[in-house]
Order: sequence, then C-alpha cells, then structure tokens
Amino acid sequence: MKAVDPDRLRRSYEKGRRYFPALNLERANLAAFDLKHVELTRSNLAEASLRKACLSHAYLTRTDLSSSDLSGANLSHANLVGARLQQTQLVDANLSEAILVEADLTLANLSGANLRGANLFRAKLKGAIYNDRTRFNPDFDPEKARMTKLQPQTASLD
Repeated sequence: MKAVDPDRLRRSYEKGRRYFPALNLERANLAAFDLKHVELTRSNLAEASLRKACLSHAYLTRTDLSSSDLSGANLSHANLVGARLQQTQLVDANLSEAILVEADLTLANLSGANLRGANLFRAKLKGAIYNDRTRFNPDFDPEKARMTKLQPQTASLD
C-alpha cells in the first residue's frame, strides 16, 4: 500500500484525477476535503479525520475507515461495499442512498446520521449507536440489527 501525503492527494484531485486505489492514508487529516466521485478502493484510512468531508458518490469498497472521524461528512450515494467502519464516528453524517452491503459498522456512532435509502444488506451493526435523530428506512429495525440506542441526557436539577 502506497503512503500518500494528504496535500498531494488534494492537488491531484484538483487537477482532475479521481482514481486512487490502495493508498495508505492512516491517521491523515482530510477534514473538509471535497472528494466527490473519488475512488479509494482498498485504501487504509483508519483513524483518519474526515470531519465534514464531501465523499458523495465516492467508491470506498473494501476501504478501512475503522476508528475514523466522519462526523458531518457527506457520504450520500457512496459505495462502501465491504468497508470496515468499526468504531467510526458518523455523527450527523449523510449516508443517504449509500451502499453499505457487507460493511462492518460494529460499535460505530451513527447518532443523527441519515441512512434513508441506504442499502444495509448483510451489514454488521452490532453495538452501533443511534439516537432519536438517526434516520433509517421505514422498514429497518435497529433493535433487530442489535444496535444500541443512545438515551437522551436529562439535566440534573441539583
């Protein structure tokens, strides 16, 4: 796997390149990067910061995003087939219409995430966190998927 500097990735992307398979971007800071339609299949983005990044229509199949921060990121229509998203922060992320077939979201935080239209066939969701603001398809049952509901905090009157 080829290690790449995030700024070099950004410059190549801005010049029109979209195909970046099997890159090592472990612990990279890609926060707020605009990477629409990028292909990062089989890449390592474990523990990366992708807060508020735009990855709509991205190809992230078999990509390792475990323990990454994708809070507020736009992953609408992204292809995440077989992606590793264990313990990933996806708070307020847009995953609408994303393909998450066989993705591993074990212990991921999906609080406030939009999963409307997402394909979760054979996705591993055991222990993934959701709350009242998380949006699922109407026929999806998070309890049956063994997800954990985050209870609202009540203010103490002490």
